[in-house]
Amino acid sequence: MRQTVLLIDDDEAMRRSTEQALDLAGFAVRSLASAEEALPYVGPGFNGAVISDIRMPGMDGIGLTEAARALHPGLPVLLTSGFADEAARTAVPGLGVGFLAKPFTVKTLGERIRELV
Repeated sequence: MRQTVLLIDDDEAMRRSTEQALDLAGFAVRSLASAEEALPYVGPGFNGAVISDIRMPGMDGIGLTEAARALHPGLPVLLTSGFADEAARTAVPGLGVGFLAKPFTVKTLGERIRELV
């Protein structure tokens, strides 16, 4: 059975290319453009990992992580960002999630997901 990944990124080109890369790496992928769209999928019955961009309009990746963990404690989450800013570096360790800077390779992404699940 293929491991399920919920991919959230507001950048359509990035989302589509990451979705394709994950599919080729053997993951079952559901991709969404916003954190708000993702929340219905991350309840206790969800058996997979979440990959989310940090910076998005509306709810950001950090807000998504907090809301998702309230619904599903221990949910594996990998946050990504093209901005290695102070907010990302300080918030991510406190959330107990993985972080991956953009751009990333397909190999690195696959390895990080497999570490989480």
